[in-house]
This record gives sequence, C-alpha cells and structure tokens, in this order.
Amino acid sequence: MHITLTVTAGPHRGQVFTFHGRDTFLVGRSRYAHFRLHDKDKFFSRIHFLMEIDPPRCKLVDLRSRNGTFVNGERVTVLELKDGDQIQAGHTVLRLAVHAEEH
Repeated sequence: MHITLTVTAGPHRGQVFTFHGRDTFLVGRSRYAHFRLHDKDKFFSRIHFLMEIDPPRCKLVDLRSRNGTFVNGERVTVLELKDGDQIQAGHTVLRLAVHAEEH
C-alpha cells in the first residue's frame, strides 16, 4: 500500500509525492520543508502543515498557519485524511490518493 499527493492547482501543479511507508512530510516556505513553496505562493506560512504518513493512514496537522489549511473546503487543525481528500493552503491544492498494492 502507498500514498500519493498530487498538486492539482497552484504554482507547482503536476508535482507528485509518493510514500511507501512511514514518513513525515512538512509543507511550507521554509528551507526545512519537504515541499517548499519558496515565494511562489505567498499565502503559505514558513511552516504551514505537517503530514504523518503510515499507509493507509495519513494525518494532517496545521502548524498554526496564518491563513489556515483546508480539507474539502473546511478549515482544519488536525484531521485523519482519506482517499480523495483535497488539501488547500494558499493557492495550492493537493489531492491525496491511497493505493492498494497490486499482486
């Protein structure tokens, strides 16, 4: 089982991140972020949100971002994500997909 995050809108549209096991994914403008938006999306905080990934589970934690993190249009602080969820922060939207391994 693995999880993919696909950027569906924003300056990094088309970028894909794939996770096959436990991982932590930090999103923001900071040089320490795994998905770094630099200054391309000024509505992102330096450290905007964190994802704790352990396929098929994925938890999102907003890190006190100024403009908030939204999942399927609702502002969230902590949320267990599911297949198909749309994560939006600033002008950037990511789609989460949970994939079963094919044998």
